[in-house]
Amino acid sequence: MTRLRKHRLAASALCFVLLLGACASATESRGQATYGFRPTTSPATCNFPSYRPTYLPWIAPGESVPDPTRDLTSAGGGPQGLDPGYAQLVWAFGDISTPGGPALKGTSTLWRSTESVGSFPIDPQVPSLPDGSGGRFHEGETGDWSIVWSDASESTYDDPCSETTLGLTMPNLTNEEQRQELVKIARSLVSQSG
Repeated sequence: MTRLRKHRLAASALCFVLLLGACASATESRGQATYGFRPTTSPATCNFPSYRPTYLPWIAPGESVPDPTRDLTSAGGGPQGLDPGYAQLVWAFGDISTPGGPALKGTSTLWRSTESVGSFPIDPQVPSLPDGSGGRFHEGETGDWSIVWSDASESTYDDPCSETTLGLTMPNLTNEEQRQELVKIARSLVSQSG
């Protein structure tokens, strides 16, 4: 991987973390972290992902995954600032901004955007999306993991975006444990209207 590519990947991960922090004002409610997003309704914005996880590490077996918090923005991003924005779903448990706390505290995000990270080359260890789209792993500078999938050639989305990304931040787990949990979440994704 070239040095320029590494810097772009690091910059993308940093931008996501900063964007998430800027959009979120966390409050605690029955053990679930909730976020006060102010969505927009710009027509040039991505559609919400049409997948939902049936597994999250902090949800007990047999319990349903709660509805996500939704974040929709038309703010441009990417290296030239021309990306159409993003549509993001957020599931969170605990306060990831402070040390300690529950071992399984964390945040998982599923979003659509046009990212500079890219989904190529396809990694055979990454589970495909239900539509067959292949993707690749991306490790952030802080040890958080994501999987980036590009849209299948017969995309069901009618938006200007081209990628779906699943992210996971669990600060009390090792790097490898986070990656394993990310794969479990990815394997659990099922189609659902957004």
